[in-house]
Amino acid sequence: MFEFVDDSFIRENSHENILSIQVSLNGFSFCIRKGVDNKLLYFKQLQLKISSNHLLVRRLDDWCKEEELLLLPYREKHVYYVEYRFSLVPEQLESEALKSDIRTLVMSANEEEEYAENWIEEIKAKLVFMIPDQLNNILHENIGDYRLKHVVKKLISISHTESSLCNLLVFFDEKEMIVLAKKNKQLIFCNNFRINHVNDVVYYILTIAKQLHIDLKDSTLQISGKSDFIDGAKQNLSQHFVSITKAIQNTEDRISESNVAQSVCLF
Repeated sequence: MFEFVDDSFIRENSHENILSIQVSLNGFSFCIRKGVDNKLLYFKQLQLKISSNHLLVRRLDDWCKEEELLLLPYREKHVYYVEYRFSLVPEQLESEALKSDIRTLVMSANEEEEYAENWIEEIKAKLVFMIPDQLNNILHENIGDYRLKHVVKKLISISHTESSLCNLLVFFDEKEMIVLAKKNKQLIFCNNFRINHVNDVVYYILTIAKQLHIDLKDSTLQISGKSDFIDGAKQNLSQHFVSITKAIQNTEDRISESNVAQSVCLF
């Protein structure tokens, strides 16, 4: 567990601040930022190994009740959910029939799950993703009104701030990775992969670049998240890319680079 508290943090001023929470099978984290200037006031991270979405909901309920700061009133509340079954639906193709087919055929949804949607303005598309059927209920009971966002929504907004014409952004979550590719300032690829070895990371990234005709010597690779494979992947891929950088530059000197990279709520 890691905790950071700024000297200026006053819990009684919570109604002026913004709460951001990250939820995944590999743990939870949350940060509190000042509503006026976005200054980081508080951050806490709990690393876990949760075996199923059913257990995730139960553990999330316990965690919310344990963390008294989550129960305070806030100006805004955001929850970033890490889920690997998702699909992007362009605005011009969106229909209820298509989204129903995606949930059934692509995501293999079952009756114990629900789905959620995020509108992504940068690419004019809907992001459709699965959530456990009690996730919204548990969050609403514990923290009240909030905005549920998929981690990919945040990653896409980060990739669109990158000035280079070609870049790949990878978010690791232990043995899963989400890869986004941008070319000529347009998102051209977004998908997730199961990884069991550093060679899987190298193979998928180089294959994606080859299939999309991305010139690696003119491209950057941005990395965030957490995995035992990150260091090996950097070493093996450094000979292919013009540069390998962190997706998020750490502006909080008091928090380690690894904590920042792992926590979308800090992005």
